[in-house]
Amino acid sequence: MTHRAFQTDDQLAFASLSGDFNPMHVDECAARRLLFGKPVVHGMHAVLWSLNEWCGSQEQPVALCTLRADFQRPILVGTRVGLEVRADGQDGTEVVLRSDGKTFLRLRFAWTPTESPEEFPGVIQDLLPASSECVLREETSLEGVSGATPLLLARREAAALFPRVFALLPTRQLATLLATTRVVGMECPGLHSLYSSASLDFSDPPVGLGSRDHSLRYLVESVDRRFHLATMRVESPGASGLLRAFVRPAPRAQLDFAAACSMVKPGSFHGRRAWVVGGSRGLGEVAAKLLAAGGAEVTITYHRGADDASRVASEIRQGGGVAEIRQLNVLHAPDSAQPLGAGDVPTDMLYFATPFIAPGDDPAFSSRLFDTYCEYYVHGFVRLAAALAPHGLRRVFFPSSVYVNDPPQNFAEYAAAKAAGEAACLGLEKAYPGLVVHKPRLPRVATDQTVSLAGREADDPAPLILDALRVS
Repeated sequence: MTHRAFQTDDQLAFASLSGDFNPMHVDECAARRLLFGKPVVHGMHAVLWSLNEWCGSQEQPVALCTLRADFQRPILVGTRVGLEVRADGQDGTEVVLRSDGKTFLRLRFAWTPTESPEEFPGVIQDLLPASSECVLREETSLEGVSGATPLLLARREAAALFPRVFALLPTRQLATLLATTRVVGMECPGLHSLYSSASLDFSDPPVGLGSRDHSLRYLVESVDRRFHLATMRVESPGASGLLRAFVRPAPRAQLDFAAACSMVKPGSFHGRRAWVVGGSRGLGEVAAKLLAAGGAEVTITYHRGADDASRVASEIRQGGGVAEIRQLNVLHAPDSAQPLGAGDVPTDMLYFATPFIAPGDDPAFSSRLFDTYCEYYVHGFVRLAAALAPHGLRRVFFPSSVYVNDPPQNFAEYAAAKAAGEAACLGLEKAYPGLVVHKPRLPRVATDQTVSLAGREADDPAPLILDALRVS
């Protein structure tokens, strides 16, 4: 079995070749606010790599007759997947990409030997797609949308990424496959897309191909609102079929500072110097705005989300509040032996640092996932609190979860780590007399971590966080 872990550089190279620069695939900071918390490998990147590996067993050029790709799970950048050939022959070949017992890609295709991969030299332009912005389309207006994207193939870049595919597969077929990801990721649905499947039939190019418009044309035939799934009919010289793509939910927008000011009595939090750890988005963003609205001096810490942190702090300052930003990686938080400057220690620490919260892989319990959560909710939390407590820290806010009482299926690791964090809170109070640690168990609330394709509703976090801040 051949294995591969796609890395960021691989993603950027494929984005340049295909023209699909959707931030879900190439922007780590943007991807952390999307469905999967990390960049996702382009589905067509995985398809072409699989075809490239399979081509290693072929001794002469081949042409695809049909191709069906089902993207069953997203492959996160850095995940090691293995390629397994389950059937092989001119009547049909099936390969799958798997990891930890789960299937990510199921690819089935029929093929036939051919004379040359470049049947019509010069027909497909030797160009990289022009850079552009992802189109933002609303799901309600998708049905009936149509358009076209040119068939392009930068030969040198294609040969570097997929040397066997480039050497053996017809140029127009490779260009068509690349065009499908450009359509889905950049044009339709565009910004909020998730490629679900491709079903393509390849036929001989029509007579007079050299004079035809060499593009992949698309038309949205239907949108299933229950599943947020768009079906597109596509056609190019020598190919036709269907593409399906989900419309992803947009990142969650939290309350603005003006709304926070309308909820908080002026001066409610005057005299507090608060570090909001992980305050660039989600619950941390809500807490930072509410505290600043009540007169607290807020420092928003971030790890990678500098732009988001700057946006939140700027909004607070423009509204008359006091806010700064500070980079902090809680996995390498200072310990109590490291000196802190005068005035640098907060009176309050609100701890919202978290990894991406995902269902566990193991049906019983994953120690690996539990350890990941504990790095944030126990080890990082305690190190930071212990570093600040001897120097004037008086209040700590640790948001726990109602899942501690009744964890949903596959979230036992998350619930157990939060319970361990609660125990750490008790330890901190005993170790530092006078330190008050508030650990409310919050319900599922609307943040980037709780959005889903199913569109399940969640509570507005602002009133819940405000009530908890008033108690702490």
